Amino acid sequence: MIGVYERNSKLYIEVAPDSEAHEHGLAVGEHRIPSRRVICAHCTGVGVVAYQPTEADTADPDFMADVGNGFYDTTCNECSGEGSVVEVNKKRLALNPALHAHFQAQGGW
Repeated sequence: MIGVYERNSKLYIEVAPDSEAHEHGLAVGEHRIPSRRVICAHCTGVGVVAYQPTEADTADPDFMADVGNGFYDTTCNECSGEGSVVEVNKKRLALNPALHAHFQAQGGW
């Protein structure tokens, strides 16, 4: 396998002749992985995660004003700030035995 990549919101796997994926029966070349983009559950599609103040933080009104204005919010680690993530359709993946076997051997998704 050369790699898994995303193009136009679709996932692909590139298979090289000497790769483990080829040994699992995948033909050399590009294969589309059945997937779709879904709203990120971690940030609910916003792309950022709000800072959660501690009890000690609440004692400083200036700090809490900054918290309220989003100064301490961080980019979502799950979606890298995009607001959506790729979800593999496991039922459709199972319809391609070679592709399914390769991803099962890799530990799945």
